[in-house]
Amino acid sequence: MDRFQVGGSLKHAFGGSTLSASLSGGIGDASLSRQVVAPGGPLTANGDPDGSWIAAHARADHVLTLSKTSYLKPWLDIGLQRFLQSGFTERGAGDFGLRVDAVGATLVSVQPRLEFGGAFAVGGAQANATLSGGMLALFGDTDHATTVRLAGVGPDGPGFTVTDSLDDLYATIGGHLEVRSSRSITLRADVDALLGDSQRTYAASAKVMWSF
Repeated sequence: MDRFQVGGSLKHAFGGSTLSASLSGGIGDASLSRQVVAPGGPLTANGDPDGSWIAAHARADHVLTLSKTSYLKPWLDIGLQRFLQSGFTERGAGDFGLRVDAVGATLVSVQPRLEFGGAFAVGGAQANATLSGGMLALFGDTDHATTVRLAGVGPDGPGFTVTDSLDDLYATIGGHLEVRSSRSITLRADVDALLGDSQRTYAASAKVMWSF
């Protein structure tokens, strides 16, 4: 897969508030290969779809100081994304190859979130932790589809529809912990969850860093 992407961002901070915006876009192509069982023997079908995308995001947040070691930060992120994939016909499998129509979608995302953070000591080390929660709402082409046909039946022949569906609303939960010891060793751990009616995503990571 070959991909080219370009983008930029702007940020302005004033008082306890921050405004930021970003714009990015790109183009790419992929090489697909699959085995086809045909009456005359196995064949290899190859396809080369092209794609492009553009995305814009704006975010506003404000830090509310609760104490010398804790804060609340509400923030709102609004995004717009458009992607396109060209239609293509597989090569190498003759009439048994697939003809795939073009597909595209436009999505608008709105994500309010509230973050709580604090600093504390643990076992003689300095620790920072954050816990956040909110929601992600999607508008637009949350259900997008394309039509697939056998190459041998022509562009107007019978086919079937492939649909990709996203939930309209998700709950978001996240946590971060960083512990820095007096020996220049830093431990970092992150957990995130995206919870929808039919789709759920979980992620966790841990990292150890040593400065010398």
